[in-house]
Amino acid sequence: MKQKIAGINEPITMITGGRIMVTESEPLTYKNALVSLCELAKPGLPGESMKAYAIGMKLFEAKDSIELEEDEIKFLKKLLASSESFVAVVVGKLTDLLEPKTK
Repeated sequence: MKQKIAGINEPITMITGGRIMVTESEPLTYKNALVSLCELAKPGLPGESMKAYAIGMKLFEAKDSIELEEDEIKFLKKLLASSESFVAVVVGKLTDLLEPKTK
């Protein structure tokens, strides 16, 4: 089952509302953070490096939204849980983004 994730080019904000900046003029977006997560992944099982690469490329090529398979989302959540690359607010915001939206 696919899940559409919209707003991936939106900047990630702190709990207090401030933007997280990559450079003085470039905010960290959900898309850039997820691509970085895939690029910096240190998967433990054979084949997971290629899976991280493939998902990273899919994210990089996406415009303002992306459709991800359920297993891709689970894999990203697994990478997030073991990531030492991001501060807690980024991990939390990315996890929220990947959660299915209920109406």
